[in-house]
Amino acid sequence: MGQANGKRDIEEGLRLFKACKEEKANKLWKQTLDRTKDRNIRFIMIRHIISALFGMGRYRDCATLAIEQLTSANMLDRKDYKAEAYWNLARSNARSGEFQKALSFGKHALSNTSQKDNDGQLLGWIHLALAESHLGFSDFQGALEQAERALRQATGTDNLVLECETYVIYGDVYLTLKDYERR
Repeated sequence: MGQANGKRDIEEGLRLFKACKEEKANKLWKQTLDRTKDRNIRFIMIRHIISALFGMGRYRDCATLAIEQLTSANMLDRKDYKAEAYWNLARSNARSGEFQKALSFGKHALSNTSQKDNDGQLLGWIHLALAESHLGFSDFQGALEQAERALRQATGTDNLVLECETYVIYGDVYLTLKDYERR
């Protein structure tokens, strides 16, 4: 399959996804994924499929695809791709309740990223996944430390979605601790 066709299918899938037709977008992306051999296109395609599946709550499927994404990243020998694949593994395992795996994958993601990757935005999302994993273990101090790092990245990169998600983690920590006082 040609690179132009793969890119066109990515864009068409994004259009469907934004129109709240997630299943159709997923179907198109999976068909394209089966046809394409280009590792870069496959990696990007898997990125979009994982985002759609994550939004639908299909975390086990996300983890399975993230392993394939990691294989592509290793074959391309790109640290930024490896960091993203490990992050996808971390966040999908955290949501599945596999907190030990999530922490391990999160640490691997951190070791494969740098401040300059994606203007530091991926780094914030990795810290958020680690915060969620620490919270799963009732390690509130670890969760707060990771959330603080995620918030620092969010404000430093003007990423409002990451900032809101970080505040959700803060809220989860304080709700779990039953610390309702306003500070």
